[in-house]
Amino acid sequence: MNIRLKLLLKILAVVAGAEFLCMALISQLWKLPSGWLSTSLDTASLTLLIAPFFYFWLFREIGEKTAWRRAHQNINARYQTLVDNIAAGVTLIGPDFRIRMVNSAAARLFDKDPAYFTGRECFREFEKRGEVCAHCPGRKAMETGRSCEVETEGVRDDGGRFRVRIHAYPVLAPDGQASGFIELVEDISAQRLVQASLRESEERYRSVVDNVGIGIALIDPQMRILSLNRQMRTWFPGIDPGQKPVCYRAYNTPPREEACSYCPTQKTFQDGQVHEAVTDTPTPDGIRHYRVVSSPIKDADGRVTAAIEMAEDITASLRQTREIEETARGQKAIDELLRLSLSPGALPQKLEKMLAHLLAVPWFTVEGRGCVFVLEGPALVMTAQLGLSEPVRRACGRLPLGRCLCGRAARDAEEVLAADLDERHEVTYAGMHRHGHICLPLKGEGQVLGVLNLYLKAGEKPDRRALDLARAAADILDGAILLAKSEERFLQSQKMEAVGQLAGGVAHDFNNILTAIKGYSEFLLGDFTAGDPRREDVAEIRRAADRAASLTRQLLAFSRRQVLAPRSVDLKEVVSAMAPMLRRLLGEDVRFEARLDPRPVLAFVDQGQMEQVLMNLVVNARDAMPQGGAVTVSAANVPRPGGPGPAGVLLAVADTGLGMSPEVLAHLFEPFFTTKEKGKGTGLGLATVYGIVKQSGGEIEVDSAPGRGSVFRIQLPASQEAAAAQGAAAAAGPPPAGTETVLLVEDEEAVRALSARTLARAGYRVLSAGDARSALELVQDGSVKADLLLTDVVLPGLSGPDLAARLLQARPRLKVLFISGYEDGILAKHGMLAPDVVLFLKPFTPDSLLRKVREVLDAPAS
Repeated sequence: MNIRLKLLLKILAVVAGAEFLCMALISQLWKLPSGWLSTSLDTASLTLLIAPFFYFWLFREIGEKTAWRRAHQNINARYQTLVDNIAAGVTLIGPDFRIRMVNSAAARLFDKDPAYFTGRECFREFEKRGEVCAHCPGRKAMETGRSCEVETEGVRDDGGRFRVRIHAYPVLAPDGQASGFIELVEDISAQRLVQASLRESEERYRSVVDNVGIGIALIDPQMRILSLNRQMRTWFPGIDPGQKPVCYRAYNTPPREEACSYCPTQKTFQDGQVHEAVTDTPTPDGIRHYRVVSSPIKDADGRVTAAIEMAEDITASLRQTREIEETARGQKAIDELLRLSLSPGALPQKLEKMLAHLLAVPWFTVEGRGCVFVLEGPALVMTAQLGLSEPVRRACGRLPLGRCLCGRAARDAEEVLAADLDERHEVTYAGMHRHGHICLPLKGEGQVLGVLNLYLKAGEKPDRRALDLARAAADILDGAILLAKSEERFLQSQKMEAVGQLAGGVAHDFNNILTAIKGYSEFLLGDFTAGDPRREDVAEIRRAADRAASLTRQLLAFSRRQVLAPRSVDLKEVVSAMAPMLRRLLGEDVRFEARLDPRPVLAFVDQGQMEQVLMNLVVNARDAMPQGGAVTVSAANVPRPGGPGPAGVLLAVADTGLGMSPEVLAHLFEPFFTTKEKGKGTGLGLATVYGIVKQSGGEIEVDSAPGRGSVFRIQLPASQEAAAAQGAAAAAGPPPAGTETVLLVEDEEAVRALSARTLARAGYRVLSAGDARSALELVQDGSVKADLLLTDVVLPGLSGPDLAARLLQARPRLKVLFISGYEDGILAKHGMLAPDVVLFLKPFTPDSLLRKVREVLDAPAS
């Protein structure tokens, strides 16, 4: 029967019964006339009238409840479907720890149906316990009102166990009280097996890494140490990788503040490549040497996330290698000493080179200073030295036998060792510091030839290897001295030619070097302000270069190989500059004196020629005084009668020697005339003096007589351009500039770079080449037309003059300026001494180069 019809009949019956009783009761109480039939009719009427209202009211209430129940069932079904589809296990547990619901995933963990767990206690079903476990995350979640996580074991009915991670979340009622909890259960058995396998693999790896003989470290991009193997922990026991210390601080004692420049690990992080280096690491036990190879660890995107350092301690092997290398270096030094001892050359230079090679041995435990004395008569003469100051050279330049340590070594022919200053140090000097000595006598042919003197730091004793090396060197040095003495007579006959060739070669090399020194000194002087303290240092460098250039000219003057270049020269400065050299030339037995006019003594001469004149006259004076004496050199202005300025200048050389007879005076300036014994003179010295004086427009006269010495007086015209030239130089201002194209050809790189920079700074366009072939390639296509060829005379391959000839064929109006640092013999060979050749001599300065270039460019075309 339809539920609605049943409900209607029930309502009719209830309403009818209720109406009938009510009508009967009312009739009795109010004494109303009634009958069974009327009461029944009234009841039926009221029932039919009221029943529908009850029906519709009840049906609506029941319908709403039914709809709510069905909706709730649908929600529960969807919720259960959602929960069952979660991969993790989900359980809903009441406050009494009885299970209200489990999803399929949770049920599968225990091999049961989800419905089995409903109403059962969780601790009995999940962990087979008789009471709530102490670590229960659900209880903690209900107590704290917060989620809780725990890792534990689940137990199946068959006793099988598995690891689970449980997240418990409290279920809170509207009043905030916990009404149960929800657990998310994750089976982590496989994960734990993998982790255990990884741990086992890691332990095997660590065992392998810890048992290899090299150190291994893991470094992160911040250069922090993440892990160390056993070998590294042994080398660096104070490092705790757990603190992630920075490697360059942790490895070094004391710690570094930044990574070293050659750090392979830092390079690996920079470019992602493998790098290797040998590091010197300070430790409490001293310097340790490690060969370090750094390899990158990259992620899937190729980024370097860490680096593996593999280090090998090579301290012992490196020490052995160094000992072998040091022995080889010592033997190489001995071999070089032997070679030098047999090579030709003057003894002082040879000894100095040998001393330099000896002191250059890196492990040689001496202070880097020393000297070689050669015995001359009753005294030791310092013939070669390295690193000695002027006070030392002056105080120890000549030592009598038996005086001081070296004198004692020579007198007794025995080694003298001293670790510090003591009573045997009889020679003292200003600024003397504490030091020690190794004094070894140089012996040969049964006699003492000299002494090798090496300096030690105070308190330092030489080791056996150093002494053995010094003794071996002493044996070679005495051989060199013997060889020099045996060659002395033969070398004397060829002295001038040998000195000339040496001077020419030295002059060329020195002029190239001095050009660079003087040029860059001028650049620096221009960069520094007037108050800059470095300016004086650079000025001193330039003055030293000027002195070196003067020394080069003096060498060429002595060998008669200078290039003629007359200019305004102050003879007083020439005499002053040459005075030290002249004193050495005269020796200890001849006193030298210079008497100079307080005013400039200016003459228009070639300075090199005047230096040669002075050199020849002083040598002549020395030879005239075999027993010693005095030489006086004078330079003065000759007054002009009744007029301003000097009429001329006077250069005089006087000696207290033997003097000359009238017969000798008559032939004095003739070529090849000499009064010396055969082999002692060439007869060209005074003839050269006479020719130079005449070529310079001057006159020479001699006043001499036997027994009262000689006086040579040279009169030269005073320079009429000197004052004006100096004034112009003072007011010259900045050097001239230009925009022309200069083809610069110079094989000396330093000079070429200096010249190119100088010209470019002045506005010129510079084409640089190191040889003639490169220069021709620069201009061969005709796209670049040079206005000036600035070329060295002597070049590799095609010479400067030959290059100029080729370029002039294609461009006749090309200006040419030759530069050279060679002496006149080489220049004459290349035709550079012809009057129509423009020659610019080294060393030069940037200012003089710019002025000479401007002068050549502005000159009319020939």
